[in-house]
Amino acid sequence: VEGRILRLAVDEGDQVNAGDVIAQLDAAALELERSAAQAEASRVAALLANAERRVKRAADLQGKGYVAREALDDAEAERAVLAAQSRTVQARLSIVEDQLARTVIRAPLAGRVERRLASEGDYLHRGSPVVELATSGELRALLPFPEQQAVQLAAGQAVRLSSPVDPGRDASGTISELRPAVGEASRAVWVI
Repeated sequence: VEGRILRLAVDEGDQVNAGDVIAQLDAAALELERSAAQAEASRVAALLANAERRVKRAADLQGKGYVAREALDDAEAERAVLAAQSRTVQARLSIVEDQLARTVIRAPLAGRVERRLASEGDYLHRGSPVVELATSGELRALLPFPEQQAVQLAAGQAVRLSSPVDPGRDASGTISELRPAVGEASRAVWVI
């Protein structure tokens, strides 16, 4: 959700586990919305309980012939309207509860904070990154290959990667996907 960062719980270089709190956003407005939704839910529940009693009373009286069928129909219609209002209010309350839970930003995976992209007091928009996490447990490489070599590549194929930056340290994995990348300068296949 959008909001001002009240507390940033991590800094560059910190190790985090999946689920650890990264940041806490200001939730004051959402807390007020939750209170309003809870009050509305209580109001509608009281009205619905009263409507239930009216339907029961109207059914008893109509069965004895003291009131017209129309009175019972009106009471049942009022009950149905209030039941629908109750479901609407409960849905609104669930939405607010979900948004409140999203004011606590948690690490999606274990790793090390490589870079902090926001600070306490910053206003965070939906989808804005707060930190960059790096993990050695899961690496993903996007490698361009010439189109002619695409026939030799397939999803599920085993690969071993090495880098001149870190000689002697290889990584192994499998090809998960092939994507064509046709451009003006080249006709390549991205191997992921």
